[in-house]
Amino acid sequence: MQKTMLKAKVFLVILLVSVFLAVLPMQLKSANVLLVQSGSTSASSIMISAPSTPTFQSGPTKAENRSEWTTDEAYSGSYSVLLAGGTQEYVDEDKYSAGRVVIPVDKPLADITGISFYYMISEDAEVTESQDFLTFAPDDETSGYLSPYVILHIKNDTKEHWIVSQTISLLEADKGEWLQFDSTATNLPYYGTLGAMKWHDKLWTDGDTVPDDSGWEELSFFQETYDDYTVKGVKVAMGEWSTSELQTAYVDEVAVGAILIADPQHGTVGTKVLVAGYDASPGRRVNIYWDEVRAWSGTRHTGYLGRTTADSVGDFKVEITVPEQTGGGAVHEIIAYDTKTEDTATVEFTIKPKVVVSSDTGAPEDTLEVEGTGFSKDADVDIYFDEDGDWPKIDPGERVATAKTDKFGSFAPEEFDVSDVDEGDYDIWAIDEEGYSAKDVFTVTAVIPKPVITLDPTKGRPGDEITIEGKHFTEEEDIEVTVTFNDEEVGTYYTEEDGSFEGTFLVPEVAAGDYTVTAKDEADLSAEADFEVVTRPKVLTVEIHPETLNLKSNGRWITCLIKPPANYDVEDIDVDTVVLCYGDEEVEVDRWNIEGNVLMVKFVRSEVAEMLAGAENEEVELTIKAKVNGKTFEGTDTTRVISPGKGKGPKS
Repeated sequence: MQKTMLKAKVFLVILLVSVFLAVLPMQLKSANVLLVQSGSTSASSIMISAPSTPTFQSGPTKAENRSEWTTDEAYSGSYSVLLAGGTQEYVDEDKYSAGRVVIPVDKPLADITGISFYYMISEDAEVTESQDFLTFAPDDETSGYLSPYVILHIKNDTKEHWIVSQTISLLEADKGEWLQFDSTATNLPYYGTLGAMKWHDKLWTDGDTVPDDSGWEELSFFQETYDDYTVKGVKVAMGEWSTSELQTAYVDEVAVGAILIADPQHGTVGTKVLVAGYDASPGRRVNIYWDEVRAWSGTRHTGYLGRTTADSVGDFKVEITVPEQTGGGAVHEIIAYDTKTEDTATVEFTIKPKVVVSSDTGAPEDTLEVEGTGFSKDADVDIYFDEDGDWPKIDPGERVATAKTDKFGSFAPEEFDVSDVDEGDYDIWAIDEEGYSAKDVFTVTAVIPKPVITLDPTKGRPGDEITIEGKHFTEEEDIEVTVTFNDEEVGTYYTEEDGSFEGTFLVPEVAAGDYTVTAKDEADLSAEADFEVVTRPKVLTVEIHPETLNLKSNGRWITCLIKPPANYDVEDIDVDTVVLCYGDEEVEVDRWNIEGNVLMVKFVRSEVAEMLAGAENEEVELTIKAKVNGKTFEGTDTTRVISPGKGKGPKS
């Protein structure tokens, strides 16, 4: 059954609030912000307009007057708007000298509940000492540093007006700090008293000053005066009103009631996105979906992302996280769903590629990993270490790894070696076969030689003498270096002035196999080397009874007869160290006695049965370990484990 589509207006806006890595497709696309309006054309359908874009206006008389996206500063997320405005002397006839960002709005003036934004004036701002009628002066002063201000562009069927807010005069301590402009504030210092933000509905034409504050009113006055007007645009500006030099400010999170100006309408996997809107069913739940109105699908990575409840007037907002999905130019949809009316509104979102290197810093020839998301699906990806900083020029000699994306445009960590380059910052680029790319920044640090040890020979028998040499330890004479063989200390040595040392040690009595030799000095500088023991040590002769162990038997003991290694007597065996081992578990001796040159030990049968549980119907190898004259020896024997009733097939 097909659901009825939206009958009332629904507005959505997306605000990106996470930190972006640099993500640039090879063919740069223009940045948009998202301000989506949907309106009905019939009782059963909905039209979604294309995302609106803020207009950046710059004064034509000076190139420095500008407004643009920037990542230099941001109150939240990665982006803010940079505004730069000039002085009155820059004005030429009807041309303005301000930098402005214009947010498209289509909302009755009477419904504007408040305008706010965060701003930060530049550190090099200069004091403005006149036109105090435009400012709220702190501490009843008439000079200060001017904030950005707001211009409302309103229209009805026949006329249009521009309603201008006053600027706020700031103190020296305010420079470089994020502050909030809020049109609803009522405790601002205004000519020595506390008052609300004031507005005017015309530009001054009678000189730089006016005799009093005539014409300045609170916003509610103009909402009543122009009750049939619609707001078509909200401008945030810097400049014109200032008589000081060129001023710069950053503006972020501009809000007009429930409408916000957002960062460019794209982001990487994991980006936090604020979905906000109004005219939903008051007090009812609004669900947010990715690409499809359905439960979340772990195999498709589409469906339900989150929910919220609309307030008493139908406003709502909820934060979601961009899921792992394809980028590479693919356009996805974020869907708001009114659970009462079953109406929906949709907005497009583009995922940009992102790469992450496993470390921010390292030295040449270090081995690192790089992984990525948001690329084209099922695509080959080349990884480049941009040695000469000339990207997007591709140098095949700078390719350090290759990868393959999955159906969601992600590729798993791939290893690469840091190129042999000088100290400094370098870009690690990943580019897929469709030309979409992203980078992470990597800092090459000074090459500090790592400690190293060498063994001669690198394999031998227990008791053999091994020569060890070390280099690049603490460069100071007589620094103690401790050497361990498989965590057993085998020698202590002392460094020369250049951090080197040399000595010998004996291979301990261990079983045949591969072992690690470690050298570590007082400053915790360490190095490792591999050593192979090629023969087993002298072993114990072991005989275990019974040869078949019934786990359900009621017997009391498991008996083991142990003969010492050659050239040792049975009295050399330390009975307190004898254990019966299987895997990582062991059972201690319960009782023992010596008969001739044989040690007979007994283990509690129930304890052994518990250790062997799970090995039914198998022949297992059991190990006896013991210390003989302080050295560890071992021997093995096999026994079959049974448990009647286990492992039988079904009855016919």
